[in-house]
Formats: sequence, structure tokens, C-alpha cells
Amino acid sequence: MARGSRTAGSAGSSPGSPPPARAGGGAVLAGAGLLAALAFVGSLTELRDFDMFHHLAYGREVLRRGGFAAEDPFLYPLAGLRSGPQPSWLGSVLIYLSSVVAGDAGPLYLAGAAAAALSVVLLLDGLDGDRTPAGVATALVPVSFALAAYHGRAVPRPEMFANVLLALSLLLLRRFTQGRRAFLALFPILLWLWANLHQSVLAGVAVVGIFLVVNAILLPVGRRPPFLPEVADARSLLLPLAATLAGVLLAGLASPVGFAPFQTPLEAVRGWTGLGAPAGASDAPDAAALLRAAVGELQVMPPERWLGPFGWLVALSAASFAIAWRRANLRELVTCAAFVLLAARSVRFGAMAALVLAPVTARNLRTAVAGSRAWDRPARALVAGSLAAGAAVAWAIVAYPTIHFGTGLSRQLPERAARYLRDLDFRGRLFNTFHLGGYLEWTLDRPVFSDGRGAVPSRDVPAALLGPASAGTFAELDRAYRFDALVVEYPEFGPAAYRRLSASAQGADWGADRTTWALVAFDDGGQLYLRRDGVYREAAARDEYRFAAPAVPLSVPIAYPEGARSELERSLRESPGCAICRAQLGYALLALRRPEEAEAVLAGALRGLPATRGAALLGLARAAEARGDRGSAASRLRQAMAMMADPAWPRHELARLAVEDGRAAARAGDPAGALAAFRRASEIDASLPEAHFGLGAALEEQGDAAGAARAYREYLRLAPQGAWARQAAEGVARLR
Repeated sequence: MARGSRTAGSAGSSPGSPPPARAGGGAVLAGAGLLAALAFVGSLTELRDFDMFHHLAYGREVLRRGGFAAEDPFLYPLAGLRSGPQPSWLGSVLIYLSSVVAGDAGPLYLAGAAAAALSVVLLLDGLDGDRTPAGVATALVPVSFALAAYHGRAVPRPEMFANVLLALSLLLLRRFTQGRRAFLALFPILLWLWANLHQSVLAGVAVVGIFLVVNAILLPVGRRPPFLPEVADARSLLLPLAATLAGVLLAGLASPVGFAPFQTPLEAVRGWTGLGAPAGASDAPDAAALLRAAVGELQVMPPERWLGPFGWLVALSAASFAIAWRRANLRELVTCAAFVLLAARSVRFGAMAALVLAPVTARNLRTAVAGSRAWDRPARALVAGSLAAGAAVAWAIVAYPTIHFGTGLSRQLPERAARYLRDLDFRGRLFNTFHLGGYLEWTLDRPVFSDGRGAVPSRDVPAALLGPASAGTFAELDRAYRFDALVVEYPEFGPAAYRRLSASAQGADWGADRTTWALVAFDDGGQLYLRRDGVYREAAARDEYRFAAPAVPLSVPIAYPEGARSELERSLRESPGCAICRAQLGYALLALRRPEEAEAVLAGALRGLPATRGAALLGLARAAEARGDRGSAASRLRQAMAMMADPAWPRHELARLAVEDGRAAARAGDPAGALAAFRRASEIDASLPEAHFGLGAALEEQGDAAGAARAYREYLRLAPQGAWARQAAEGVARLR
């Protein structure tokens, strides 16, 4: 061993680091307690996770059966196919037991407890023994960013246990490099637990693998900055290698799942999607690609995530390695880079990467500032800065899209459909949008068509993803299975499909073919259809909504507003909290020229999901315009533009209002006001032909022949057969 080198058996902090400050534990206790409390409360974000319900159902099934079923108990397309225990069986059992102990909100409390434990482990790892207020403040910043990035996945899934175990593994490995041998005894146990709790156990093996590879490479190099090896002889590498192999063997030999969680990453992804087993291999790759495209968490990290807390943490981590480069740890740099690359390829790994980055970043920052002679003076500023960063993170958590705080059931779940089917004592074959399957498995306690695992025969994947909104494709699937009912989400249509469906017969339902299916229940979470000529034909005839069509966008005029009004009032009696029911009713009242009543109803729809809130704001704008309050109408439209993912509709309506203002000004003999209004309309929505025709007329009156001709030509380009096409053509000819 080289003289003066530090081995895995020596005590103290990591090589090159300043001795940890130990001025007292009050700051650590205060910081850890506050962080844990905020992490717990911040995880109480409604029962909203679709997969959580599948785990509830699976945990119930395991305990009720006292073991594992020979075939999948949840999906009837997989009947007769052998199925072993799911890799996360123990996590599912714990999630179910939390509901037994604490009721419906039990899984949320469990997720909160996991987040609290995770926050404490990250903070302790980041502090690395530093107990000073300034040291705690330094660690709080990256840990807070990590918790904000983790927040979107702080849901009751088995991966919450895996995240805690990952943080513990990193902490134990860090302590091992400082001479503490607890890693050797605890890591095999952690791997055994991890393999039964969640299939991401390879992440724990990977962090040790990186440790072994990097230090093995650095053995001949010796201790020299900037890449300090943590061990200095081969014997010190054998201990973590032995602990890892022991953990893998223990998990494989002493758990129901065997060695399945340790398969290659490709096989792990295929196992998670459920593809390959129930179908032929020829079309499996195409099915897997379709599922990856449909599941947001499997897609590439979008740019907006890099501009949020996760991106902030990545930037802060990179900066910390740069400013602490003389004492930087190559193994930690490689580990951070590997997990960031993994996150960049798939959204679902972003939270895991953040947990790896946070403690390393905290230690790098502490190392950098502790080596500065001016450290004592900015300590108070650092504490204040950490509080400001914490406030920014808290804002990011509260503003996280689609997340509401509370312990109740989310609006995104088809509660009304499930209640109807339970009351009907439904025993038939149910088709469902795949991510709703877990909720239906849990509430109906019977097999469904698909669930969040995507475990359907690969030949059925395209039709299953498109659903009944694609009538031609779905007809083949229906012939194969003869469904008795459909529980489906509200479809989203691209521009081409929107134009095609807009030309369909008046009163057509865009959600399913009404010649075959009768809509009998709906709420914010989805719609329920029964087959007209099936086993439940009597219920279909008795309970059908004949005029209401919540799958049809509210931009399409309601075909039979009086009939729709009556049925939508019934939908509110059946689901008083339904926001989409209120939005639909508000538009029916607008069609009946009852704007005051419409405003009262639409105000309640503002509590719905983002798409419903946007439609409600547009309805409120129309109601205000009908009352003559154009200022309120414009304000509502601007609100809708700011919040809607596709602001084209409110932009069009706002431009239309400006066109009306321009026409009013022209009639009142105010050419300057007319010109300003038409110019504003063309800037708001350049695709509105009327704005360009009005602008051309106003510019011609002002004597701007060239500008007027350009505006007339733009109108002709957008609406060559429009109502003012002849006048525009004459204007172009006149102004040459």
C-alpha cells in the first residue's frame, strides 16, 4: 500500500475533504425534521396514480390467495397463459396493507413516509458529518431541488421503496469508503428486499459496479488530484464485490421472483411492458414502440423538464464538480453522468437521477466553500439563499401540472363508470383504456381487457391504444372479443381527424359508434358505454344519454341543446363534482341563449382538469360577450390562452372580438380605431381571414394602397371562396 494513502479500512472523511464540522446536532435535526415534514405533506397529492390501483389489487390477490396465481388474475386476454409472481409483489402487498390499516388514504400516507425517509437519507449523505447551520443550508439547496424533481413520482408505487433503497445504498457505499463496514452486512439484505419490492434492483448493482470499475482502473494511478481513488489496493475491492454477489445470490435463491430482476435492461423493459409472453414475436417490436409512444414516462426527457427543478439540479451539480475539481471524486462523477444519461433517455428515470445527484452536489459545494478563507462571512447569506431556493422549490411543487393536494380520489379516474358497473353487477367482457385498468381491477375485483402494464397480445396493441374512437380499427378487435361494455377516456384528435369528424352527421358521438354502443355514464375520468344488443341491452336502453356527447369537443355546436340540457342536469345529479358535466351544460345553456345561467354553471367547471378549465373559460367569455361585457370576455380569453396547451381556439375567439371592435369603430366613423382593432386582430390570429379583409379596408381608407393590397391578398390566400373574396379581388385590382 502506498505510504500516506487512505484505504477502505481507515476512518474519517473521504480523501481530500476537510474534516467535517461537528459543532452540534441542532441544525441537522431542525433541517431534517423540516425537510421530512415538507416531503410528507407534499406527497399527499390525491389518489391519482393509475398503476397504484393495480398494486392494490395485486396485493389483495396475493394475501387473499395466500400465494401466487398460476396465471394472470387480472386480464382475460391472458387466460390460460402461465404467469409467475410479479417482480414487485412485496411492494404491492405493502401498499395494500397500508389501505387496510389506514383506509383509502393509506397508500398516500405510505408514499409520504417514504418521501420523508428519502429526504432524511439524502440530507445526511449530503452533510457527510457537517453539523453547522451553514453546512445544513448548503445541503438543503440540492436536496430541495431533488425532492422537487422527485415530486411528480412521489406516488404509491413500489418504486418509492426502491428510491429509498437506492439512497441508502449510496450512503452505505460512501460510508464504506470512509472505513465503516456496515455496507458489507447490510447491502445483501438491501438487494434481497429490493428484488422483491421493485424490478429496478439493477440500479443498486450498477452503483457498486461503477465503484468497482473506476477504482480498479485507478489502482495503478495512485492518489493524485483531481481524480482521487477511494481505495488503494485490490483487497479493498473484493469486499464490496463479495457483498454484491452475496446479495444477488440471496435475492435469486431466497425470493419467489428468482433472478428475474437481474436480467438485462432490455429484458427488464420487455418484462415491465408485458410484451412478448402472450403473443408471437414477429410483431412484438412494433407493439412495444407503440406502447412507449403512448406512455409518457417512457419517452425522452422533454425540454421543459430540463428547465425545471431537475435541470436546475443537473446544472448545479455540473457547477459543483467544476468548482471543486481539485477534490472531485471520479467515481461519483461517472455515477452522476450515467444516471443523467439514463434520465435523458426516459422520463421515468429523472427522479432516480435527481436522488443520485443531490448528495454528491451537496458534498462538492461544502468542500468548495469550506476550502475558502472567506467562508465565515457569506455563511449567513448562504442560509438566506437556501431558504429562497426552498421557496422556489415549494412553488415548483405547488405549480406542478395536473397535481392537486389532498387525500381524496382524483378527477382523472372513472369513478361514475365503476359505480355504475358495480350496481349493475357486471360480469361481462369489459374493454378499457389501458391506463384505467388498474382502477377497474381494484374497484370491480374482476378481470379487464388491459392495465398499465400494457400486457395485451401484441397483435391487439394498435387497436387497443386507438380505442373505439377509431371505429374501423376497433371493429376488428370487437369481433375478436365481443365486448359487453367500454370504459374509455376522452379521446384527443389531431387536426386531420378533427376536420373529418367535424363533417360527420349532426349528433354523432366522437367517442364510440352509437349504432353499436349506448352511453350510460360519464364523469371527468371517462365514459361508460354498453352494447345495445348485448347481455345488458335493457340497461343500455333504460339509462342511455341520447343527446349528451361529452367526447365531442365543445368547439362543435351542440346538436340538440334542449335535450342535452336535460341529460346534463341528470349527469350532475349522478356525479355532483363532475366538471366536464358542468362545462357541457354551460355550453348547452349558451346555445339556448341563457348566458346568465351558463355563467353560474361554467364557474363550477373551473375546478376541473386543465382542458376542462380552458373550455370553461371560453364558455364564460361567450357568456360575457352575450351580456355585452366585451372587456370581461377578452380577459377570459387571455386567461384561456395562457393555460391551454393549444391556445388556437381562444386566440381565434380573441381575434374575432377584435374584428367586431373594428367593424363597430368603422360604423361609428372612427377610422383610426378601426385600423387599430383590425391590426390587433391580424396580429393575434394571422389565420383569421376576416381580420385581413377588415385591415385591408381600413388601410385603403387611410391611403396606404400597398398595405391594403397586401392585406387583401392575404385574405384571398386564406379564403379564396370566402364571403368577401370578390370585394378583396376588386380591391387588389383597384390598388395596383
